[in-house]
Amino acid sequence: MIQRRFACNGWKSSLLIANAVGHLAEAAWHHPELHVAFSSVHITLSTHSVNGITDLDFELAQQIEAFVLWRPVHGSGTPNTDRHRYLVYDE
Repeated sequence: MIQRRFACNGWKSSLLIANAVGHLAEAAWHHPELHVAFSSVHITLSTHSVNGITDLDFELAQQIEAFVLWRPVHGSGTPNTDRHRYLVYDE
């Protein structure tokens, strides 16, 4: 299986990420396991029909990463302060 945990800055951020992943998954007709907590979203991808991972898992994982971690050019977008931080980015 493919797993990824996104650290969030609170419930609103966790729900926004979970809904974005839900949209991508529905478009792909491939549905991951989601664990949504106050400050994180944990995603698990696998293909049950083959009891493992397939190209579709990798493709959906890539789309999720690109969508969730996208940011505008450096210096713009949501301020990286405790009050405004949306997502804890891997930097």
